[in-house]
Amino acid sequence: MSQSADLAEAVERALRAPSVHNTQPWLWRMRPGVVELHADWNRHLPATDPDRRDLVLSCGVALHHLQVALAARGLATHVNRLPEPQDPGHLATITIRPGTGDVADAALFPGIDRRRTERRRMSHRPVPLSHVKTLAEQASRTGAVLVPVTGPAMRQRLTAALTEAAHTQAHTPGYGAELQLWTRRHAEGRDGIPAGNVPPPTVGPLGSSPLRRFPPGQLNQPRQPPGRGPADDAAELLVIATPGDDQLDRLRAGEATSAVLLAATRLGLATTPLSQALEVDITRQAVQLEVLHVPEHPQLIIRVGWPATAATELPATPRRDLRSVLLRACYGTDVIRRTHAPAHKYAPGSKAGGSSPGTIRRPLISCGMRRSQYPRSPGAHGSTPVALVRSINSVLCSLVTSSARPRTSTLQPLRVR
Repeated sequence: MSQSADLAEAVERALRAPSVHNTQPWLWRMRPGVVELHADWNRHLPATDPDRRDLVLSCGVALHHLQVALAARGLATHVNRLPEPQDPGHLATITIRPGTGDVADAALFPGIDRRRTERRRMSHRPVPLSHVKTLAEQASRTGAVLVPVTGPAMRQRLTAALTEAAHTQAHTPGYGAELQLWTRRHAEGRDGIPAGNVPPPTVGPLGSSPLRRFPPGQLNQPRQPPGRGPADDAAELLVIATPGDDQLDRLRAGEATSAVLLAATRLGLATTPLSQALEVDITRQAVQLEVLHVPEHPQLIIRVGWPATAATELPATPRRDLRSVLLRACYGTDVIRRTHAPAHKYAPGSKAGGSSPGTIRRPLISCGMRRSQYPRSPGAHGSTPVALVRSINSVLCSLVTSSARPRTSTLQPLRVR
């Protein structure tokens, strides 16, 4: 198998990474021996994730998935994070280097396809301390720390923070619309959280569970064993934390999240990433200072436990195909294809009075603009007919190709099979 084919297959495996509301906020560029990871700011959730923490962290998960997939193919890599200070959307460049893949990363590869987000109740069986230590070691390999929430008092304070975050977001303009938008997607979109992956809440009162409240779903809760109730859920709550809180820390937190999720899957544990308490400034500070009492900055909570005895196998959530998330190039000019990207009037670069929350931007191909010039305002090109843009793209590429002094292509086009 050629190296280009290895890269394409590894990126396809990276697309299985979990992301906030399954928005899949990433774009990729491939060229010989190199893969670039870019943030797709058009998939930002302004009401849910005002500082883009979840978006960058989600991309960090995909970045680590890619490293694992490449290591499983015996390929050694060098990762340059945030390589372009003037372009914060260029999150990482992964270069194939001589040598063999990291054995510890390669061992996590089977978990990529097996991992699911478990939103149902978990078993009453406690998670062994040795398993928690194994997960903490995985987080430390990526430059993060994993802090267990132990003891009833500590857990109660974390539950209070989760409850406060839920109430705050419930009154945040646009939050409910984003939640509805990403849990009521058309099947053709191949993103969002299907109703078949959302169970009813395990308990009645809001805030009694650490899980985010989604609109009613169709996934059944497993039957309770005799003499057991929802309170017997023995899942552990673990917090991913980093030394700082800038974009690099959030990217690293995503890589740590991936390592913990895949390692937990390998151990047979079920997992649920929980970001809600850390999406609100005041509750994030409370988690750091009043719950964890650590100098590190909390980035994500991970719920870990044994699957319930009678739990059925979870269906996989949809993913966009590789062609939908590739950044392409035509003779020195970036050709960017983005499909099913939700536009929002508060999206980066947009102006007040733009499209209303929940508006879906039409599929768009842009040619003649570099990535930094790509329009982000929903009104700029949102109504441009796709056929017209494709025609312009074809004409521009033809003109460049037929020029008397053709420019050298900065990126070689990659055929994906």
